[in-house]
Amino acid sequence: VTVGADEVIDDTVILTADTILVEGEIKGDLIALGRRIIVDGAVTGNVITFGEDITINASVGGSVIGAGESYQIKDSNIKGDLWGAGESVSIGDEAKIGRNATAAGAEVSISGRVERDVRAFGEAVEVEASIGNNLELFGERLKLLGDSHIEGGVDFHSDDEDNFTRSSGSRVDGEIQYLPMDEVIEARNRFFTIKFYVGQLIWMASAFIFGLVLLWFMPGLRDLPLVV
Repeated sequence: VTVGADEVIDDTVILTADTILVEGEIKGDLIALGRRIIVDGAVTGNVITFGEDITINASVGGSVIGAGESYQIKDSNIKGDLWGAGESVSIGDEAKIGRNATAAGAEVSISGRVERDVRAFGEAVEVEASIGNNLELFGERLKLLGDSHIEGGVDFHSDDEDNFTRSSGSRVDGEIQYLPMDEVIEARNRFFTIKFYVGQLIWMASAFIFGLVLLWFMPGLRDLPLVV
């Protein structure tokens, strides 16, 4: 399925196919499920993707949620949050995240600019980014590379402080804390498994899709007042 570069869709779009390529503009949310997904255009709402090989190069007005064997955020300007999970998760040099970023994977690479907090779960995490607040890592190895700049602090949850290495050019404005993990707790805690985060992403996407379908079949719900 292809949404061409000259196409403008003024609605939410749901796509399922083996290969999905979105180059045009979507004035709504994008939900895509396929083996290979590439989003190169512009989406004013949220982007939710599930597949094997996912690449996001788009300008996104909302948040980005996705899971895949390979999950890459490249030349993207994301106004909201990023939630990504996979065997390999990468946030590229040209990426900009307007709020928080959460990444879970065996290998996690974070570059670009994140305006708020970064939380990562993985065996090996490499950071060469500018982060506006705190960096928190649950995993085995953390590397701060190049001219990384953490404007807040770093919380590194690991059993060995030597697993944290940093380049001479990296900067951490706040405090660096080493928080050991008990092996028994780690083995039993669902928060230390990639499966948990993939499951959470699937749950969020399912709830989102259900809400859209409900509004389509019962449009009167859109006009109901909210009482706080």
